[in-house]
Formats: sequence, C-alpha cells, structure tokens
Amino acid sequence: MVKELTGSGIRINEEPPKVQIEKKISGGLEVFSNFKQSIDKEVVKDIAREFGIKSGTITLQEKLSMDRLFDAFSVNRVYVPAIFVINKVDEDPDYKEKIGRRICGY
Repeated sequence: MVKELTGSGIRINEEPPKVQIEKKISGGLEVFSNFKQSIDKEVVKDIAREFGIKSGTITLQEKLSMDRLFDAFSVNRVYVPAIFVINKVDEDPDYKEKIGRRICGY
C-alpha cells in the first residue's frame, strides 16, 4: 500500500527534503551544501534545469539521495503523517508479519 502511494507522489511518515531553492532572473545556478554529498553539484544543476530553473541558488541542508533530490524539485509531492492500526483478528504473528509487509512494503 505504501509503495503505491509513494509511486503516486504521496510520502507517508516522511519529512520534506531540506532544500532551499531561490530562483533568480539571471546569474546562472549556484549549489551550496552544508553536508558532503554523494551527488555531484553539476548533477544537481542538471536536474534543476530539467525542472525549469535556469538561474538561482540551491542550498542542500541534508545529505540527499537522488529520490529525495527529485522530491525537492517536484511541486506535486505530499507529505502525510499516518498511523497503521491492526485489530484483534490480526493477532496471529504470521498474519501480522504478512500484513506489515503488505502495508509498509518491507
């Protein structure tokens, strides 16, 4: 269930990426980071250009994966807190494990 929601742009029990994007009229793209990133700054600039950002300042305030980086630029992502409830019928340990995998995708 969570996998399907994630594929639709809904992020369950996640915080939005800590990325500040300040668009400018001219001057090109600058990328700053408070953390050592595994993603090259040129890759960040290329992704920003794909999302229509030609000039501006991008500040990465956490260590990001590629998925989180794409989420930072996407305007259609929704972050929702959730609680999963299992009732008495679900007390069988094998059933709990099975339903946990189905709901949480692990």
